[in-house]
Amino acid sequence: MNRSPRRGFTLAEVLVVIAVIALLVAVLMPVLDSAFVYQRYVNCAHNLGQLGVAYGTMYSSRRMNRETGIGSLDSGWPKQFEPFVSGSQSVFWCPAAGGEGIMKKASLDAYYDEVYISGVYQGAMSLSESASIWVWRLSQTQFDVFKNSPGHGQGYNYTGYKPDSNPNVYYYLLEDNAWKGGGDKDFWDIIFKIETDDINYKITCVVGVTGYLHNFYVLKGGVKNIIWADCRLFNGQTVQVKGTGVASYGVNTVADQVPPGKGGKILIMDYDLITAAGSPYDETGGRAGQLAKDWQPDPNKPSNGPRFARHYRKADVLFTDGSVKLMTIPEIHPSVPKNCAQYWDPK
Repeated sequence: MNRSPRRGFTLAEVLVVIAVIALLVAVLMPVLDSAFVYQRYVNCAHNLGQLGVAYGTMYSSRRMNRETGIGSLDSGWPKQFEPFVSGSQSVFWCPAAGGEGIMKKASLDAYYDEVYISGVYQGAMSLSESASIWVWRLSQTQFDVFKNSPGHGQGYNYTGYKPDSNPNVYYYLLEDNAWKGGGDKDFWDIIFKIETDDINYKITCVVGVTGYLHNFYVLKGGVKNIIWADCRLFNGQTVQVKGTGVASYGVNTVADQVPPGKGGKILIMDYDLITAAGSPYDETGGRAGQLAKDWQPDPNKPSNGPRFARHYRKADVLFTDGSVKLMTIPEIHPSVPKNCAQYWDPK
């Protein structure tokens, strides 16, 4: 039986198929993108709903323990909510925020090194993001230059922290005589290496060759928690420190004055800062500057609206009555007196 030879596709047919596929992709992409956008909005609303439940549970728990309200809401509010949230820490993060947001790194501002001489307390130095003349913050690149400089710090010209390609690794260098404003200023006395994954910290005591007793501690709720008692004994040792306050949502800092289920005031919303100051009752300071900076559209792209209007140019808003609504910025902007009275002020 004779078989006719198999005929391949012509170039014209291949091009037609490619054109059809490209057309289908072009038609489907907006639909698929819209579906992804909608799913992120749904997940965000679900997160806020869980935080609303946590707020109610926390409030009730503290009432049962005869505590007043839930305590002030500030930059540590995620830690207040965390024990009452079921699920992972992702509930504090809007899916549409991506890698942006606020409080990506837990602050080291509450960490201190205190000095004792012959058992007598001399003073303490704070490890903060704004290092003083007695506490240097160096990137890995800066530290590599520093440790190879003559006399270490005595031959190193420190002009402030200069981040390099890996800002998640840096060092704090302390002059051990800082408490009395003297010393040899070699900064080779107490050195801490900091490594962070944007949520937690790994802190290593790289150098502890001081002649004095230095304790390294963190202040939590006004209580001193010693991490290393006498850093000289912990050269090369590492501790893990859990981060605090990781969220891409902002809390209304005076909402704690409104019981859950009442008032219909803004509790938490999509926001680029961890606190959403929107009320004259808010006494956290810098409110005017914050409103001007964070509630206004990007001046380079005014049509985009504020960065925190992440869903269809609107923001997900959780109210104290537990409801979650998608609202435009003009509807809730605190510079409008009506909005301030209706949504922000606790009274």
